[in-house]
Amino acid sequence: MNTHVAIDLAKLETSASKTPVRDYIHELAAQNRLRCVPTKFDELADEITSHAGDDISLDETECLIIELQRAALISGTDATKLHARYLWERDV
Repeated sequence: MNTHVAIDLAKLETSASKTPVRDYIHELAAQNRLRCVPTKFDELADEITSHAGDDISLDETECLIIELQRAALISGTDATKLHARYLWERDV
């Protein structure tokens, strides 16, 4: 059984390398042999979203955050924190 990885975003910010959270997410997924594989429910959600007129699609990093949570490696709270940080870094 997997256990949650302790996510310390403050540590990422203050590290000498200032590792981008995108790299951290991809490395954590790779270490745990996770990859982005949409499920039937993901496809259904995409279909419903498109019918609602919304144009939302997840990139690979966002998909990996979901996979990390599905694998119980990170909590929902940490998934939200990682996603928010990723979006902030991406859009700066």
